[in-house]
Amino acid sequence: KRRNYVSALEQYAAALILLPNSVDLHKNIIVVHLRRGDSIGALEHTRRYKVLDLERSLKHATAPSVHALLGIALYNLNRLDKATEAFKTALRLVPTDETTWSNLGDTLLHGYNVEDAVVAHTEAYRLNMLKINSPSGVKTGDSTKPATSSRIQLSQTVAALFRAKSWMC
Repeated sequence: KRRNYVSALEQYAAALILLPNSVDLHKNIIVVHLRRGDSIGALEHTRRYKVLDLERSLKHATAPSVHALLGIALYNLNRLDKATEAFKTALRLVPTDETTWSNLGDTLLHGYNVEDAVVAHTEAYRLNMLKINSPSGVKTGDSTKPATSSRIQLSQTVAALFRAKSWMC
């Protein structure tokens, strides 16, 4: 199925005329830029429309926060220090977002900060397990599949982190 990102951006631009202060709408536009591989476009949109200021005006940020999306754009541009800052800011806004914890861990690992990467990935795993085992958590199909998949992914990530640490020594 071919995605038409240009059309999506056009539709979102039309919606912005009606809802210029919609943080969710701006987040969707940023996501389209990221899916197109246009990290610079994501950063430019955020700056041009002052989306961070719009998000600050909310009583409660929702995941993913704009900062988390900017972290992805900055990571894609290999601006790891700025990406790390963005992910940490996102986690101050939405500390239970396991995806942002995982992205922070990946960024830290990419920057050879293995110990902190393990901590971040462990927190992502812990939050994922809480969500899976929560009575109000979203469960689809066999609830043991995500847990098994997460455990395998975590063990592979931790093994890779320790291999990376041994290569650096």
